Amino acid sequence: MEFEVIGNRVLDFEGKDGSSVSGMQLFLAYSDDEISGRGCMKMFIPERKLSQFALPFEPGDRIRVNFDMRGKVHSIEPLS
Repeated sequence: MEFEVIGNRVLDFEGKDGSSVSGMQLFLAYSDDEISGRGCMKMFIPERKLSQFALPFEPGDRIRVNFDMRGKVHSIEPLS
């Protein structure tokens, strides 16, 4: 699916269970025939997977995201 990056945020904090949470949130906009205007969503990429992708993704970048059967990010390709 194709998206436009509208924002990003680096996360590094301790979760409620005491575990470390680190990675990046991407805030994304997309077109959908069933939406008047554009839809938006946020996606979390754990730090251990960040090196697999061509970072950084900055506002205005267009990307293609492929998800696995569980909805986890499988690949991200820059389009612009």
